[in-house]
Amino acid sequence: MASTSSYSSRRNMVNGGPSHVIPSWKASPYLRLDYKERSTSLKESLAPLGDLPIEAQERSMLRSLLNILQGFSATYVCVKPLDTEGDRGDQSFIMDDSLDYRLKQHSQEILRVASLNSHLARFVDSVRSTSTDGMIVQAFAAALRNFIQEFGHFVGEREEAFDNGQLTMQLLYSQLTPLTRPFELMVSLVDAIGSEALRGGGLLSLLWTRLQTFPQGRGAEQSMLLQITKATSAPFFRMLQEWLYEGSFQDPYGEFLIAISSSKRMKDVQKSIHTYHYWENRYKLVPAMVPKFIEPFADKILRSGKYLNIIKQCDSGLNLRQQGGVPVQLVFHLDVRYYDSHIEGAYLSASGCLLNLMLNEKDLLAKLRSFKHFFLLDQDDFIAEFLNLSMMDDLKSPMQKLDTTSLFALFDESLKSSVLSADPYRRMIKPSLKTMDFLQVLEKGKVKDSERSSSSSSSEKNTVNFALNCFTLDCEIEFPLCLIVNDEAKMYYQLLFQNIFRLKLMEWKVGRIWTKCNTERGSSFALFCSPVVQQMRELVKSLQHYFCSEVIDPYWQQMMAAIRQAKTFDAVFDEHSDFIKSCSKDCMITTEEIVRLLASTLDVCNSCCSKLMDPNLPRQAARLGPMMERMRDKLTERMVCLLANMSDSRQNRESDYKLVAAIHRLDFNQYYTRFLAHSSRLANSTSSSSSSTRHHASSSLASATSLR
Repeated sequence: MASTSSYSSRRNMVNGGPSHVIPSWKASPYLRLDYKERSTSLKESLAPLGDLPIEAQERSMLRSLLNILQGFSATYVCVKPLDTEGDRGDQSFIMDDSLDYRLKQHSQEILRVASLNSHLARFVDSVRSTSTDGMIVQAFAAALRNFIQEFGHFVGEREEAFDNGQLTMQLLYSQLTPLTRPFELMVSLVDAIGSEALRGGGLLSLLWTRLQTFPQGRGAEQSMLLQITKATSAPFFRMLQEWLYEGSFQDPYGEFLIAISSSKRMKDVQKSIHTYHYWENRYKLVPAMVPKFIEPFADKILRSGKYLNIIKQCDSGLNLRQQGGVPVQLVFHLDVRYYDSHIEGAYLSASGCLLNLMLNEKDLLAKLRSFKHFFLLDQDDFIAEFLNLSMMDDLKSPMQKLDTTSLFALFDESLKSSVLSADPYRRMIKPSLKTMDFLQVLEKGKVKDSERSSSSSSSEKNTVNFALNCFTLDCEIEFPLCLIVNDEAKMYYQLLFQNIFRLKLMEWKVGRIWTKCNTERGSSFALFCSPVVQQMRELVKSLQHYFCSEVIDPYWQQMMAAIRQAKTFDAVFDEHSDFIKSCSKDCMITTEEIVRLLASTLDVCNSCCSKLMDPNLPRQAARLGPMMERMRDKLTERMVCLLANMSDSRQNRESDYKLVAAIHRLDFNQYYTRFLAHSSRLANSTSSSSSSTRHHASSSLASATSLR
């Protein structure tokens, strides 16, 4: 069997050092439950029991056995020193060999119970002599002490019967034999605790496992173990109740399933306490301390107390106890549905209170609508005014030469004449310039953390970033709304804004050229330019319609409906997270190849617009035809590659008819499909590899358009 001293040494290693110094009066041997005296042999002055009549042998042996069972020395039974160092090993005894054979057999079985009792006593004494075991181990030791004391009362009653001449060896044997299995059960638990240095939730998991795997027909032992488990788990449930209903717990020995982060970055509380990162890392589950009967509910337990602490930080004045009702006195129960009902109730109360705080006091829905107006350009009338004021000069400038103050002032000025000037939360949205555009973010594989990538990429001196690619919006989200619109969500909002903003910018440019063509209707300039301009218009309009009307708006309506029906903060968090990630996925801003091709296509459009806006171009009629042909061919090539990749993206997912519709609008008359097929036939005689690539792209594009 495992030893109690080995248990102490393992426990000390777990706790990081030796036990605290124990007062000398606690270490007194007279306060120990185990035997105070041991010897290696019987007294030599005693006459052999075999010389006495059977009745005398039985009576003398009964007296000695009763003393041994009560932890005292005896005349005809000697308590041997333990076989190994310290308190290790089983307790053994020495009897007179001349004892009657039948009496000896009964005595050995009775001494087996005394040995098991000694094993438990040594464990209790070991726990009692230290102060770093933890409250749960101490509670288990206290339950064992009660078990030992009850056994002592039982032996005392047998001693009274002995004094009255009503006890025989056979009767004592028959009364002690049923106690062997309960003692063996307790000893097996002590050995498991010692060998694995179990404590806290780990000890409760052991008790739970033993209760669940109890063999049939041993109801009395199971009931005894259940009582010990209830007593052992009392400190745990006291901490659990405090955490669920108050958001705090007293855990001086580190036994609870939740740990509070004590890293250095958490010490500067005033600077970090109102951030998503702080609350995400403040409280953590400790897997080794999660009892098995609590495992299915561990995450809700963690969230319940965390949300109560968030509400406290908001200083909302909510009476948490009144909101959650009268706290229930939690105790150990064999039926896990007991925990489900009470933990679920506490979780719903805490999460619901936090949600009500966000919806009512912090006006979450109105602020999300402001995000949609600005970041997703739901109300974009300020874009044209902003571009007219800046006349694109600032946005064309390299980042190093840009006057950001002037650019931001123009942005604020454009909002004054916009419908967004009436937005009550417009001041939380600010224009911003990142040191890294979203293409560079994707190239470096830093989609999850664009800010960190920006700081590292700023040292790349060979990269020239223009304000057009880095212009975005930023926001200052108050606590606790920053838990929903966290850094990751904000990054996705910014990527969506940059994607849509580029389309709005191109729409503004193409619109100016279209206006110029209409004012010069009938001229050679309008005649040659109209097909290219119309092609660019269709591209921009179709992509905008797909991004805004077929992706963002349906997901937005779905999210808002779900938020209005939500009962918990987690439901709102999940809905918002699903919304922003679904929009990003369906808008394909997380697919690097498509983002690159779209940027390349828009760059071609931008180049065409710059040439078409040349005031000298209308006077160069001889150049117009070939120039427009080259522009159209180049734009068509880019469009074909973009559409083929969009088709591949659709095929890699489930059937996405929204994307199919977008591809069909762009290639409604299969112009790009025929162009790609024609290019493939021309390339058959030159390059087999490039021909194969074109054939695959043509097949993908044809299959997408045919679905319509």
